[in-house]
Amino acid sequence: MNKIISFFIVFLSSILILSSCKISKHAIRKKSVVDSSAIVHQKFVLDSMANQALLDQYKAIWNPRIDFETFTCKAKMRYDGKNEKQTFSASIRIIKDQQIWVHISALDIFNVARVLITPDTLKMLLYTKNEAYILPYSELNNYIPVSLNDAIMAAREP
Repeated sequence: MNKIISFFIVFLSSILILSSCKISKHAIRKKSVVDSSAIVHQKFVLDSMANQALLDQYKAIWNPRIDFETFTCKAKMRYDGKNEKQTFSASIRIIKDQQIWVHISALDIFNVARVLITPDTLKMLLYTKNEAYILPYSELNNYIPVSLNDAIMAAREP
């Protein structure tokens, strides 16, 4: 009986000690949300000789292009729009002057889309909508605000 009472006292005191520990609360700052779809990039304007000198200094780093035959990379991206937030990753493979292959997945688990860009067409599979598209560049320019040309497919200097 004495052992049961001592066990009960130890049990209650341990519960009391553990429940009395308080995790300190930190002030939470609200992040300012910037609509990334509304950002408009303007061309860089040279307005002084200092800017030109700075450009000349960094031109040696900027101008050299990497000569490659194949290129593979993985990118993680986040989109913050007016009504939605999306995080996704993309696996990108490029064969120089031939094709660009992009696989987009959410949480590295769910397939979202696959895109194959060749010099004359764009082929796209949208897994979320069970749709497939094959578009020539002339028709693709009706859907997107950017005009596509051969400079996208070729890794050449302008």
